[in-house]
Amino acid sequence: MAKSLGGMCARFLLTFHCSNGTTYSCISKILTGLAQEGSWGCFSEVSCLSVPTLQVLAQCLHLILGNLQQSNSSCTLFSGQEIPLNPNFAVFVTQTTEKYQLNTLPPTLRGLFRLVSVPQPNFAVALRSLCAVLGFKSGKLIADRLIMVHKLVSLQMRHTGVAHMSLNNIHQCLLISAGK
Repeated sequence: MAKSLGGMCARFLLTFHCSNGTTYSCISKILTGLAQEGSWGCFSEVSCLSVPTLQVLAQCLHLILGNLQQSNSSCTLFSGQEIPLNPNFAVFVTQTTEKYQLNTLPPTLRGLFRLVSVPQPNFAVALRSLCAVLGFKSGKLIADRLIMVHKLVSLQMRHTGVAHMSLNNIHQCLLISAGK
């Protein structure tokens, strides 16, 4: 969703896939770079981060956003380093509700973001419109067959095969097939 929003607003968006191995210094450097360049960043699966790393994320964001709200052109970090700020800076975080509870995020971090819930996308509508956009002559037929294959794979392979039949993967295959 953040990626689509960035594309519609013609903004450069960097996505960072968080893991339990992501350190607070890494998060701090990423945020510093994003704030200086005015880029948009998305921390995917932010709930995977350790509690100290989440706290550093919240503190850095609070510091940078506070300075931007006051229309400051620069910001002094906790390390004493002063960085220039670009007002185009924006940050998004994502988390999957199936794996994690929303209350695992510290309140200081939750307070910096607005909660947006994205329901399961309608796979059939997405594939039909994608085939039409790519210019397939029989796009509805192709989409219907891909939907049938997706249902069979999800029934027979349960959780392992469905990841390989994601909408993104099918989209890439259709792009190659369309020669784009």
